[in-house]
Amino acid sequence: MISHPLYVNWMFLEKYTYPFEFSTVEMPYETYNGVNVRLRYVLKVTVTLGYAGSIIEYQDFVQLLSPPSINNSIKMEVGIEECLHIEFEYNKSKCDYWKDILSSSKN
Repeated sequence: MISHPLYVNWMFLEKYTYPFEFSTVEMPYETYNGVNVRLRYVLKVTVTLGYAGSIIEYQDFVQLLSPPSINNSIKMEVGIEECLHIEFEYNKSKCDYWKDILSSSKN
């Protein structure tokens, strides 16, 4: 839990915005909402008032991680039994059609 006092002896007369940063908190997982489990990160803000108790506010937020870029090679074989046999081998599973060139060889 991270705690940070903001102001002492002030009144709610106008709207305030406070910048914050999670520099020491690790969030290694994406948020997930499934059938059996729910993983989420929650920001809890508590405003303590001397005369009227506390105001507590919860805010969910989502962390999306970028998927790893896996680009394995693909090998395919096509043919007619005892007549024709063709093998295709691509060095990448994802192609950028404007940058990549397909090449072939005959054996």
